[in-house]
Amino acid sequence: MLAGELPREFRAFLEELEKYERRHEIPWRPDVMTSGRKMLRALFSETRGQAYGARGVSINVIPPVGRTGHCRSLLLVAIGTRDSVERRILEAVEHVRAKCADITRYIVLYAAKWDHGAWLRHSQSFAGSIVVLKMVGQPPARLT
Repeated sequence: MLAGELPREFRAFLEELEKYERRHEIPWRPDVMTSGRKMLRALFSETRGQAYGARGVSINVIPPVGRTGHCRSLLLVAIGTRDSVERRILEAVEHVRAKCADITRYIVLYAAKWDHGAWLRHSQSFAGSIVVLKMVGQPPARLT
């Protein structure tokens, strides 16, 4: 899988994300998977604000939930079944290249649906970043 190829902090976050996913039963809640915002709220129901995280790892999230925090090295992009995959990818590009340029280096695309064509159209915008696709209920896969 991804064991040796990712920084320890990033691997730890992915492990915690999978635990949160199981604990909050995200794969078995179609009502929650309709939007990225609902997915984030369910995953991090005990956390407030934009600096979500696991094991002390602070992250930024798209779509924004709560108030905007400082730029972090890790970005979690939640994509629900009714969300536009391409729009979420473009929001991530804006975050990585403009809002938090040279700060955000690790991106997790946490998706209830996926559009590989949209990813291919914009993947070059993530050059220099590590991007992982984590489909709901599936193990993570590195995209870049």
